[in-house]
Amino acid sequence: MKPKDIKEFLITLGYTQDRFGHMKKEFPNKIRRYKFQKISLRVEVKANRPNSTWHNENYNHPIYYKDLEIHEGKLKFHN
Repeated sequence: MKPKDIKEFLITLGYTQDRFGHMKKEFPNKIRRYKFQKISLRVEVKANRPNSTWHNENYNHPIYYKDLEIHEGKLKFHN
């Protein structure tokens, strides 16, 4: 997949693009952010409270664009 396609899909799920090109969405207790890098995607989350920091949700494995697909309305990763 291409980053452009992923961003368009995330917009349909209610994500908004910030000034850095990352996609963010607030949930009741957390904020999730998708960071777009040259060949991979990073998914980060932080608590929805002051002074919390971002944590990489997929720290063990990089998520390459070539390993992504949209299936049944969800973004699926396959390694």
